[in-house]
Amino acid sequence: EANLVATRDHRGFAGFSMGSITTIRVMMHCTDIASFYGSYSAGLYAETGKNAWSEIKTAITSDALKEYDVGYWFNQSGTADIALDPHEELKNEVLADTDGLFENGENYAWILIPGGSHAYNCWVMGLYNSLLVFYK
Repeated sequence: EANLVATRDHRGFAGFSMGSITTIRVMMHCTDIASFYGSYSAGLYAETGKNAWSEIKTAITSDALKEYDVGYWFNQSGTADIALDPHEELKNEVLADTDGLFENGENYAWILIPGGSHAYNCWVMGLYNSLLVFYK
């Protein structure tokens, strides 16, 4: 366990769509073992997702992120993505409620791909670009 914590800057977690929601959940609970997080097209639309969305918003804006610094939280969506609005809403709430924990360009990014949709070609750009940021 001590080694996982000591080497957390060598690990990241990322996901697309529902995998992005999983990424955010991991960021809420596992900042001790991973430092970098990529959220691509994060959004919940199904009725069953509304409770999960509320839980995520509540947990991520709590003190859960204050024990260990987040190395980077990279967010990307396309302007034509079906998940753009909920992803942007979550991002705005997190930034407002974490009191400067995330600084644009330092440990956080919000990237919009013009015309990008909820598809592989948009997601893979996010993965590639986030890896360049995470591991320089």
